[in-house]
Amino acid sequence: MSAIAMPLTSHLLGDPLSLSAVHGGEITGIDGEMNSLSLKDPAMGFTENGAITYLETGNPNLDFFFHVVPSTPESKLIEYLESSWRYNPLTTLKLVANLRGVRGTGKSDKEGFYTASLWLFNNHPKTLALNAGVLAEFGYFKDLLEILYRILEGSDVRTKAKELIKGKNRRKGKARAAFFKEIKEVRDKKKRERGDYRREKGRGERVSENLEKGKKDKEEARVLRKEKELTKSKRVFEKYTSDPNYRFLHDKIAEVFAVLLKSDVEKLNKGEIGKISLASKWCPSVDSSYDKATLICETIQEFSFLEILKSMKDW
Repeated sequence: MSAIAMPLTSHLLGDPLSLSAVHGGEITGIDGEMNSLSLKDPAMGFTENGAITYLETGNPNLDFFFHVVPSTPESKLIEYLESSWRYNPLTTLKLVANLRGVRGTGKSDKEGFYTASLWLFNNHPKTLALNAGVLAEFGYFKDLLEILYRILEGSDVRTKAKELIKGKNRRKGKARAAFFKEIKEVRDKKKRERGDYRREKGRGERVSENLEKGKKDKEEARVLRKEKELTKSKRVFEKYTSDPNYRFLHDKIAEVFAVLLKSDVEKLNKGEIGKISLASKWCPSVDSSYDKATLICETIQEFSFLEILKSMKDW
């Protein structure tokens, strides 16, 4: 636990007044006192060799820390997470951050962290939003964009994408043998057709028709791509306008980037290169994959403009 003993206790939960309402009274103060859930006698079981052993520690926080590893099934992780949260929310939030720790601060369990983050969004959305910046310090700023993406597209969107690629590769492998088996017949057929085609039309006419067909196919592909992007953008906009929890998280993540980008520019102008964050590295570019999926660049721009206005007012 020493790996996450950073200034988390003082600011990981953000504003305790707003969060006390989110947790339904589970947290009584900034230090996150334990609720009324009492420790129970740990369950007993047997090892692979038949020896008697404890199946759990009796402390839900410790069980979450000890049992949740990269190979833990999603359902089991959520089970440990819910039990741990009921026992001590603040410690559980630290353990969620510990899941993502990539610089010697945790388990570097990316998928486990995303699963826990989506659970937080569904059950304690303001807690996740208010701590977005702190949670990113344990991993990468890209994690914040990935959380938004998975909320929009589904928690299993990456798994489906991998399965789709594997399926295509399998189909390619099976089709490869059939392809080489039929390739001679296809070539012979094309030769016959090419001979008839060449006798009917001259070289210039054939080239012109092929170019025209290529342009037509390219234009059709462009139109389909734009229609797909427009449909996705409409869905994201509807989510943003209809779901206040998502909108709050979206805005908080955009604010994290905007504040850090402004701060980094000031540090750059002062020559404090070593103090510049990695926000500019992970901030999505306009029309990048994350921007098309979340439309967050426009929101970052709006918050950046607000930060500039604040600095002008202070000046």
